[in-house]
Amino acid sequence: MKRKTHKKAQLMAQPFVYIFALILGALILVWGIKMIVDFVGTANKAELGKTMKSIDSDVSEFYHYDEGAEKPRTLSLPKGINYLCVADPGARLNCRKKTKQGISNCDIEQIDGTLEVLVTRTGSKDNVFTAPMENAGLNNGRFSIENLKPSQGNPLCFANGVQFVITTKAAYVEAS
Repeated sequence: MKRKTHKKAQLMAQPFVYIFALILGALILVWGIKMIVDFVGTANKAELGKTMKSIDSDVSEFYHYDEGAEKPRTLSLPKGINYLCVADPGARLNCRKKTKQGISNCDIEQIDGTLEVLVTRTGSKDNVFTAPMENAGLNNGRFSIENLKPSQGNPLCFANGVQFVITTKAAYVEAS
C-alpha cells in the first residue's frame, strides 16, 4: 500500500485556512452583535414615537370635548428615558416634578441641563421634552403637541411609569 504524503507547500497553507476561518467567524459575530444593538435602538425609537402619537391624538380629541373632561394615562417610555416634561414655551421657569408620591419642586439641572434653554426659548413650538434628551434618538427628544400645557410648573415633568391626567380646559388641554 502506498502512503499518501503531503507536500511541503500543502502543509504550510493549512494554518492560513484556519486563521482565515477564525477571522471570518469573528467578523460575522461582530456584525451580528451590531445588528442586534441597532434593532433595539430602532425599537426604542418606535416605542417613543408610538407614545407621543398616542398622547397627541388624545390631546387633539379632548381639545374638542366640554371643559372638565379627563382621561388618566400611564406613562410608558423606552428604557433610558426617565422623564416626559410638558412645558409652556417662552414662559418663566418654575420646575415641578410628579413622582409616585405626588408633585414636588425639582432641580431642572438634575433632570436635564439643556431643558432650561429649550423651555425658555421664545418662538419655539416644542412643548414636550424627554429627559435625558440624548437617549431619545427621535427628534432629539423634542416634540410639539398643539394645545397641551402643564397644570402647574414650567416644565411639569412626569417620571416614567407614573399616571398623569389630561383635562380639557376652555382654550387648551392640561396635563397634571
